[in-house]
Amino acid sequence: MNHLIKLCITTGLCLLFSASLQAGSYKWTDKDGNVHYGSRPPAGSQYEKMKIDKAPRPSQTAPKTSAAKTDKASQTIESEAAKNAEIRKQNCKAAKNNLKLYQVHRYIKGADGKVRKLSDSEREAKIKTAEGHIRQFCD
Repeated sequence: MNHLIKLCITTGLCLLFSASLQAGSYKWTDKDGNVHYGSRPPAGSQYEKMKIDKAPRPSQTAPKTSAAKTDKASQTIESEAAKNAEIRKQNCKAAKNNLKLYQVHRYIKGADGKVRKLSDSEREAKIKTAEGHIRQFCD
């Protein structure tokens, strides 16, 4: 029973609200030059009835545009994922090559172009770095 009363009150309020929206809006200027707006026209004053347009219905082209944008975005994502996979593959190959070089050779060419011998601690650090890169880049 309580539910029925709430339903009746809600329905009544909805009807009242929709009726007030359809009643219209009015605009008028008072004797001091102030512009007023209201839902009822002023008594004894000149007023203008305001035309309130309903919200436009969504067009059917909007979802197509949205779908087109989504398709383009997913193509971009797929393209970037392919590029990242290729870079990852190259990094994996380089890391494996570095590990092999550090395990076999003790001499490296420095940035200055001179060849020098790695100390045991330097060599171990380079091997650990290469192993870390293999874990990071290789599947």
